Amino acid sequence: MHDAANITTELETPTGYDLRQTMSGSRMGAYDPVTHIEDGALALALHTPEGPVSIAVNEDHGVLEIRGWGEGIPWLVPHLPGLLGLEDNASAFAPDSGAVRKLWRRFPGIHLPKFPRVFDRIVRVTLLQLVTWQEACRSWGRLVRELGEDSPGPLDVRLPPSPAKLKATPDYALIGLGIRPKQARTILRLARYAGRIEEAAAMGPKVLAERLGALDGIGPWTIAYVLGNALGDPDAVRLGRAHGRAFSALSRTPVPGHTSDLDERRLRATTRTTTRCVPTSMTSTR
Repeated sequence: MHDAANITTELETPTGYDLRQTMSGSRMGAYDPVTHIEDGALALALHTPEGPVSIAVNEDHGVLEIRGWGEGIPWLVPHLPGLLGLEDNASAFAPDSGAVRKLWRRFPGIHLPKFPRVFDRIVRVTLLQLVTWQEACRSWGRLVRELGEDSPGPLDVRLPPSPAKLKATPDYALIGLGIRPKQARTILRLARYAGRIEEAAAMGPKVLAERLGALDGIGPWTIAYVLGNALGDPDAVRLGRAHGRAFSALSRTPVPGHTSDLDERRLRATTRTTTRCVPTSMTSTR
């Protein structure tokens, strides 16, 4: 392991941008082994088609200072602006309703990240189905510690399990990590179709929604959550609870595909709000 970064680069941020607010929605709790956020600094590990990477990002007076390690760094570099939410035009968001306006004033620095690879983001959302936020975070932590890998570079972050690793893992092993049987089977199904899922994500939210909707165990709640959390789709609103207060997420257009029983129960138990205003890390899914 070498401390010298494979790349060092800088990106300017728009007025009002806040790295912590922007990326906190991509973290599964304060102890996420894949994503660390502290003050104005981010550490993140992820897979790319060219190999694993880790990045360290520091925010300093309107500039993001980025260092990266790993074989996939050259592939990741052109995706960094999207990954860090810099391609999201938050200035175009002007809510006129009372509740949404209050949320936007509370979290004005949020920009929506667009992840260049979405598989592990979908695994995270699957773990959130019908459990508490705390339970999902514990399951994610166990999954990454047991089946993930050390990341390249000196950062204290760990790579999430790859699709190949998960495909070789029996469902009872996932259940032993605290994952519910239905979610374990869904995760293994996602791993089998990971290549097609990534292809669909590259084609945009509509294509990804259609492809995910064709998979058993994936319904409108999961799809909407993935579109907002992984692809930065501002029209994808989420279902769930924020600190015990119900909120929901219904897109302005219907989400294609069938509705799983998990999602039907969510749809019956929620009210409305928007993706941009509620950081994912504030949600629970009881």
